[in-house]
Amino acid sequence: MMTSIESDLPAFLAGSTGGHPSQWLQSSASARQLHECAFRLLSQAPAAAKRAVLDFYAQVLEHVAGLYFRKKREGREYGEGRRVLDRLKAHLDELVRAQRGFWAPTVADWALTCLGSLSAKYSDKVLAGLPAANALSLHETLPLWLSCHATQTLIDITTSGIDVGLKANDIKATETAVSTLLDTSVKHSPHFDWVVAHIGSCFPDTIITRVLSVGLRDFVQYAAAQQKKDGQFNVSKIPKINSVVGILGHLAATHQPEIETALTRMVMDSLNQPKKTMSPEDVAMVPFVLYLASLSEMLVPILLADIRAKTTPDIAQKVAYLFEQWEDQYFPEDDSLVNLVVHLIVISESHSPAVLSLLLDLGSGENDRREVQNGARLIVDLILAELLSMVHQTPKHFSEDIPVLKGFASCYESFLERYLLSEDPFQRKSVILLLNYLSLYQGRTVAVNVVKYCLDHAESPEELGIMLEFLKDTELWITDVVKVAVSQSIKAKGRDPKLFLINLAQVLHYQSLPISDQKIKVLSQFAVPVQEHIEGLLPMLSILELVPHVLKVLHFVPIQAEAISISGLHRICHCFVQTIFNLIQDENTFKPSEKIKLISLCVKTLLTLSKVPVALAITTRFLVEGAFHSKFSELFGGRGADGSKSKGTLRGRVKLIDENLKFGSMPTHPMGTSTAFHAGIIGEGKRPTMKSSLLLPKQIDENQFLFVTVLFKICNHGTRDESKEACKQLALLLVEIFSPDVMYNGLPWPEEEFMKVTVERDLKIAKKVEAHPLVWKILFGLAEARPSLCYTSVLIRGLMAVQLSFWQASVSVKAADCPKQLTDLKKILELMSVGQFLPHPLNSVSDVIHVFHAFHVHCVVVDIWNFMRDNVPSPVAFASNSEGVLFREFEPYKNYQDYCARLRLIMVEHIDRVPLEFKRFFVDVSLKNEASLHIAMEY
Repeated sequence: MMTSIESDLPAFLAGSTGGHPSQWLQSSASARQLHECAFRLLSQAPAAAKRAVLDFYAQVLEHVAGLYFRKKREGREYGEGRRVLDRLKAHLDELVRAQRGFWAPTVADWALTCLGSLSAKYSDKVLAGLPAANALSLHETLPLWLSCHATQTLIDITTSGIDVGLKANDIKATETAVSTLLDTSVKHSPHFDWVVAHIGSCFPDTIITRVLSVGLRDFVQYAAAQQKKDGQFNVSKIPKINSVVGILGHLAATHQPEIETALTRMVMDSLNQPKKTMSPEDVAMVPFVLYLASLSEMLVPILLADIRAKTTPDIAQKVAYLFEQWEDQYFPEDDSLVNLVVHLIVISESHSPAVLSLLLDLGSGENDRREVQNGARLIVDLILAELLSMVHQTPKHFSEDIPVLKGFASCYESFLERYLLSEDPFQRKSVILLLNYLSLYQGRTVAVNVVKYCLDHAESPEELGIMLEFLKDTELWITDVVKVAVSQSIKAKGRDPKLFLINLAQVLHYQSLPISDQKIKVLSQFAVPVQEHIEGLLPMLSILELVPHVLKVLHFVPIQAEAISISGLHRICHCFVQTIFNLIQDENTFKPSEKIKLISLCVKTLLTLSKVPVALAITTRFLVEGAFHSKFSELFGGRGADGSKSKGTLRGRVKLIDENLKFGSMPTHPMGTSTAFHAGIIGEGKRPTMKSSLLLPKQIDENQFLFVTVLFKICNHGTRDESKEACKQLALLLVEIFSPDVMYNGLPWPEEEFMKVTVERDLKIAKKVEAHPLVWKILFGLAEARPSLCYTSVLIRGLMAVQLSFWQASVSVKAADCPKQLTDLKKILELMSVGQFLPHPLNSVSDVIHVFHAFHVHCVVVDIWNFMRDNVPSPVAFASNSEGVLFREFEPYKNYQDYCARLRLIMVEHIDRVPLEFKRFFVDVSLKNEASLHIAMEY
């Protein structure tokens, strides 16, 4: 072997000294012999000789690279030296595998040194002539370098050496190569970045782990040296720290999961070590990572990824325990550690919500680990202070990009749910400030959503106070927050309206208090937007459970009828009338006393609306039509006018005259003796039996009384003249509803014979009154509100006409044999009596008529009809007394005694049964008239 070395060494020195590298690449015999000697020396020679051979090949590689880049710039291809370089690579690979312990680090160190030198020397030539060369990314420049066979060979040699060390689990060799990589990167950065990127992509896990390990070791050594020297710590002076940052930064684009895994493993391993067994590297791991993140923002999201899952209570306790030691050794300046943590959180976007949530949980009162709690609260306070200065910067210095708020904006709704209404004061206060700053950063939408969330979810006055605290600061910078929030909340769907109404009422009540009684003073008044969107609350009245809460809101924000359009008044009146009917119908939701109170509140609102005349007319019509023409008529004992399937189904298709002609039953003259009243409906068959009401008579009476009370309370609410007009309109409305014809609806009563003309109308009126007994109570109410009953003259006339026809045709011995008709007649007579249509004694006929013969009843009814014919029930017949009460003054008895003559004779015939009534009807009246006449004669 020595003989070979002794002969090869002089030959190598002779061939490599004084020659030009181009000669070494030729295919001549001398060149081939030179390379054979060089390869044998690499295998057999001492270390110094081997190093000389490697330096020789470094010159060859540099020459090949220089020629390649020059030719490429000229647009020509260059492939010389490929054979020599391929043999070199193959020989070095063989040596590395044969003598791993020596060759792996040696070859890697030589190759990386060559790559660094070539990268620095030819970087400008590689990028020369390319458009926007400075803007090219690493991924775009990497293929340019690898197209050169010299650099490709060195890269392959380096990766082969590292690969051999990894497969043999030779940690020392691997770390030596990585250390050289870092040193070269420090020396030749940024020209050397492409080498780092390529090798890192080939061995991402290894390179990342070893880079971090080497960087951590230098970090610890530098910190120890600085502590002994002057105690100052400047991370930028650590030789390899920038290279570590650069390498990790390059790999972060494509190997972020590997970097995250390596960092997590190293940090967790260090923090999970017992304190007594922690090495200097274990203690320095967290500060080292923090410094790395401070030097490269690309590493911040990697550092903070899944931090909530990683930070267990024990880890948090360990961090708090090591905090002081970190400050003493690695962060000598005051608060530099905590300020660095705050800075990293503020510049983080994607993971900032998780970090903030973790800090809020660690700082809550439920955390019994005081060191952790205090540390978390300190960091949160500093973050809030930093955000305060950032969002309130002058426009000149304001930065539109605040990463932590940008990330927080994407999921602040989860913070509303978890922390805004929290019982913990720290969490609540911190989130209020966070949301306040986010509102200033993002705009009004955030503030509106916060107010809406509080209105929809607060369950106590204290939680509503949180909303007011938020508004107190926010409304100074953002306008119309309350206006928009209330508007959107009223229109919103898919949430609990009950809780919203309760909270809205509480806020309105609070703001209705004197200013001195308000602990939190807010400029924005909730009553203003509620007033503007009051119609949006009305649909909620259709849900019985919400009625008390809607009415409570309206108690603090009364409806301003004067400012509402007619269509708006129409909707409002409809909603409240519908609510009154729903409350009357309700049997389970509210107690009777509660129901009455709610109806009273509805009536109070309607009375407020009734100050506008059109609203009074609308309300009255809705009430009356609802009582007679809706499903609610059953509440008052009402039923359909007939049992037909649907009204108007056959109208226009089947005519009665055609049917009569078909069956040969055409009357010989209109309304003659051949006229027949059918018991069914033409084309539909027999009328179905009417279903009786499911309500008890007592309940029907209560409902009727309640409805009539509501109706007349609304009509009689205004001044005397206004009440008189309201009752008049109510009477005309009844005529409109119950009278099917517009003709002959005046006040005068016609001749008896004229009933033949109006018989059909009279029958329909009577039938409809029978179907809706509620109308009697309304008529009696109008009778007391004189002279309103006069306007219903057509209804009373129609009822009386039906009675007249019945008693005329009746063959009963006694009137009592027809109880139903007798009862109806008594109601009519009592109604006319109360309304002062009849004088005495005609106004008391209902007291004695039950003892008469049917024919006698007919005679009396005819006399009353004739009286009404001759004495029109006109409002002008009523006069007002000193108290303003209207009454009718009838003429003396002698002027109308002709209408009472038959009544007197009939009562004489039944004197044994009505002696007192006869005396009251005729004897007392005569005595009174005689006394009056005597006084007049004396005068």
